[in-house]
Amino acid sequence: MTGRTVALSVRKAHPRYTTTAELADRWQVSVITIHRLIEQGDLTGLKIRGRYRISRVSVEAYESRVSF
Repeated sequence: MTGRTVALSVRKAHPRYTTTAELADRWQVSVITIHRLIEQGDLTGLKIRGRYRISRVSVEAYESRVSF
């Protein structure tokens, strides 16, 4: 494997962003709940062509705040 191939495979294994649908599935909540968390400022990321991409760092920070 070349250095570039390794970098691409790592990026695919640990993406920097997740979609609202992927996160809703992970947490077993609705996509609307994820949208509300974004609107409230609890989650951050990007909005590209009307679609949200939530940063992995934001997800991990939120999970650490709300986990019990």
